[in-house]
Amino acid sequence: MVQLKLENFEQVVADASKALEIDSNYVKAYHRRGKAYMALGEYSKSKWDFKSCLDRKIRDPDIMACMEVV
Repeated sequence: MVQLKLENFEQVVADASKALEIDSNYVKAYHRRGKAYMALGEYSKSKWDFKSCLDRKIRDPDIMACMEVV
């Protein structure tokens, strides 16, 4: 989360990807990586991560708003 706030988006992607290697059900990692991808202009990857949250029945308002953007 700190890296996301600092706008170190490449580091967010790396950290979240590593977290997902350890636990593929870690929804916060999908959410944060999706936000980082969105900031980097990688919209298809961002959409895939947000969809992964929704597939796990997470209906966070922030995720839903991000899905509308991508």
